[in-house]
Amino acid sequence: MNGPNQIRIDKSFVAKWRQWTQLIHLYVTRPDRRHTIDREEYHRIHIELLDTVRSHLPRADSAQQAVLGELQELLTPWVSTDSLDAADRVFLIHLMDRCHAMQRTLEGRSARLVSAKTACVLLGGLALAAVALVVFTTGEADFTAFSPLPTIRSWYLQITRTIASLASYQKLLLGGGVLVLTGMAFICRSAR
Repeated sequence: MNGPNQIRIDKSFVAKWRQWTQLIHLYVTRPDRRHTIDREEYHRIHIELLDTVRSHLPRADSAQQAVLGELQELLTPWVSTDSLDAADRVFLIHLMDRCHAMQRTLEGRSARLVSAKTACVLLGGLALAAVALVVFTTGEADFTAFSPLPTIRSWYLQITRTIASLASYQKLLLGGGVLVLTGMAFICRSAR
């Protein structure tokens, strides 16, 4: 145990938990794809997780027992996809949220209000919109000259001419926006 609500457990268990959480997530978010879930595979993963939790409980300290108890509480009712079928959608959404929170605990990550991927997309879109607003609302650049161009080279030449016609502050904003978007792409990629 590394700290409160953090338990050191076999990586294969964490991988299985992630797999089960993804199945729950698919079940909740994509009801039209429920039929793609292999019932026997679901049952096998569920049994393996529950057996592992039950085997760790007797030798766990009190903090670990709390986490393992929560895992057991989450797993016990959902023995098959039939039990998921019988559950209310609101209850399944709550289950999915608790599974994701437990996954973060098992992986040693703290809870976040917004996922890193969502934050990247929102901030990147905001940066792109800000750059576009500044560049396109000034009268110094001629954007009406853009027309369907036949080759990539002609596109490149048109873009470089347009950038050359921008004022210095616009070039700085455009460069800053490109840097922000590149940084966001890097953060999104590393947050996976």
